[in-house]
Amino acid sequence: MAHWAVVTRDGTFVGQVSLLQPPHYPECELGWTLVASAEGKGYAQEAATAALHWAWAQGRETLVSYITPGNSRSIALAERLGATPDPDAPLPEGETPAETIVYRHRPDADGSAEAYA
Repeated sequence: MAHWAVVTRDGTFVGQVSLLQPPHYPECELGWTLVASAEGKGYAQEAATAALHWAWAQGRETLVSYITPGNSRSIALAERLGATPDPDAPLPEGETPAETIVYRHRPDADGSAEAYA
């Protein structure tokens, strides 16, 4: 899996973007987290987009993002990244639909895989 620090131009750490699949996850997840002061500034979208480009270049055909219902910022970001809800996707072990929404990322979300090359 892969993990990247999200830093500002001056080198300040503001968050992390990861591709990870712990044992209780049925699929590889694209996840992100930011410090509160960095939210709403585009850092997560820029970093997650770069992570998606890297994943598609590595031959990944799909990724998911597991999001807590009500986390409107993460839902909005997943949708800006082209992900769509996948109600048929398996959930992480021990989680329920009341706790987790699965958003599915595909390389052709904006029309073609070449867009990510």
